[in-house]
Amino acid sequence: MINVYAEPKTKETCEAGGVCSDSKDIFNFYSDDCSDTNFLPDYCFGACFTPFYVSDDGHGYCPRGLTKGLSGCFLYYAVSPSECSEYGPEFSWVTAAQTQQDCETRFPLLCYEGDSVLPTAKSQQECDLCSGTLRPVYRWSPGEWVQEEPQGYTWAKGNWTALNRWEPTLNFNILEKEVSSALSQQFALARQTQALCTYNPMLETLKRISCDCTKDGQNPTTCYPSDVSIVSVGVQRFCSGLSSGVRAGSISVTFNANTLAQGACTHVGIYIVAASQFQLTPKETLTAVTTHAAANPYTLIVNQYGVTVGQVLGDGARLTFDPPSSAPASPMVLCLSPHGNIAMSSEYVTFDFATTTDTYQAWVPANLKAWRNQEGALCANISMLLDNTYWPVARYDDWNNVRTNPPLFPGDVAGGYYFVGVLFILLGIASGVLLACACLLINRKVNLGKAITLLVMLFGVVRGLHLLLLPGGSLTSSPSSLAGFYLLSELPIFLFFSAYTTFVFFWAEVAHFMQKSTTFLRVMRVPYIVTNVLLYVMFILFISIFHSISPQAQPSLTLAYRLTIAICCIMVIAASVLFGGRVVYLQNKMMAAVDDTSKRRTLFWRMLGILLSCTCGLALQVAFLLNSAFNKGEVA
Repeated sequence: MINVYAEPKTKETCEAGGVCSDSKDIFNFYSDDCSDTNFLPDYCFGACFTPFYVSDDGHGYCPRGLTKGLSGCFLYYAVSPSECSEYGPEFSWVTAAQTQQDCETRFPLLCYEGDSVLPTAKSQQECDLCSGTLRPVYRWSPGEWVQEEPQGYTWAKGNWTALNRWEPTLNFNILEKEVSSALSQQFALARQTQALCTYNPMLETLKRISCDCTKDGQNPTTCYPSDVSIVSVGVQRFCSGLSSGVRAGSISVTFNANTLAQGACTHVGIYIVAASQFQLTPKETLTAVTTHAAANPYTLIVNQYGVTVGQVLGDGARLTFDPPSSAPASPMVLCLSPHGNIAMSSEYVTFDFATTTDTYQAWVPANLKAWRNQEGALCANISMLLDNTYWPVARYDDWNNVRTNPPLFPGDVAGGYYFVGVLFILLGIASGVLLACACLLINRKVNLGKAITLLVMLFGVVRGLHLLLLPGGSLTSSPSSLAGFYLLSELPIFLFFSAYTTFVFFWAEVAHFMQKSTTFLRVMRVPYIVTNVLLYVMFILFISIFHSISPQAQPSLTLAYRLTIAICCIMVIAASVLFGGRVVYLQNKMMAAVDDTSKRRTLFWRMLGILLSCTCGLALQVAFLLNSAFNKGEVA
């Protein structure tokens, strides 16, 4: 670059000199390094240059690593002529122009067609056709002599002032300590919340296990107290004028800048109350079949009419305030995340928060306009900063005016129960009419056919009453109606067994009658009677044992009861196939001598159809019992 200040200038030498605009390309990259006039390296006088590369469409460009200039591409990383020559013959070392002629004629005239397109080498005619302008790449700026304007000197009278003066200023030492103390307190509270949320729930459980392992174990109430477990998971201090929040696990508390009165602060303690402590334990009942799924164990919200109107969705948040405030300037925002293991009933459509008393005996909806945030948590504005426990809940919209519990079953399911119940009643009535006709029109002598008809009649009537009473909820296992519950729900199972064992004995009687053997029938009467007696004794024993053991052992006994009944069914199936198949075989063998083949075939298929239909019916009963044995639903 020409140093215009290197020597004194006159008007003639100033106007004869000037500066070429190529300095912007040559010295732009290292301009800061060329300000020291004592030592100027090579790159302060020139740069490594190569012409534009030409693309397929005829436009010039500079590859990656080269810097685009007005006249071509510059390689600034080559800082001397020797380094520039190492990159190939197309690269050359160029220096700044010192004269106007050198500035304007060093490079051929280029056609400038617009700011968005690089200049190209064209003739005057070609450039005019492209609406371009043919001009030099660089321009010479001649020196300009400016007439000096001398200014005179003025005398300023001096004033005597003190060297130092006292003025108020900030005490940065005290200020630094105060800021550090405030930041340390905030950081300490955040770390304390993190530690409490991470380890405190685990420590509470480990304390109880350690107590149980180190004590004699004879008095578990000392290690596992029955009172509600409330675990501290977070602390934070909020002050007015600052928007801040704290998150502890599933609980998030946010204060606005104007939540507290001006100049006020409050210390917030956050505790988590596990919802699993309050889930309803369904009353176990000894049943062989499952009629519907277990009720939601978190339907804890009951209104003034004793009707269940909502459910808890997650753990509760116990908040303490020191000092409390019943009328903050602006409400705080509390967010509680629903628990992933708690299913939400579709009948509850309104989100809300519920509060509980210190004894946790009742959950009362707070009628807050709760909403879900982006993370799925349930949030609401809390306008009273008082110690309380809040729960995320779902409830009926008009929860306080609901007077009746919802039906136990949906309408179509209840209709199905009523329909099947009527069919069973009709079966019982038909069996009763058939039995009456047999006694009045034929004889009153007791035989196996009448016994089977009587058992089918009792089975149809009792099971029909059970299915008709079940959807309305009048059939419950409460202590006052326990006997009726077992008679209607479980007695039909044993009547069903008795009917099938009698039917099997009937098959055996027919088979041995065909073989003219009466000894076997006399021997089989005793096992037949003993088997039926043992069935009903087992029924009574199971019920007696069930209601005398602890609730924790009752599910295991229920499973054993259902499996026992299923095994008995399988044994009856085996006996039915054995003796029924023998009867069909002997019947077909005896009819072999009959000349009427069609009659023999008809009788064979009739006997086989009776055997298969009875066997399949009992097999379906076994499948139903096994499904109920491993189903977690409970009878209402």
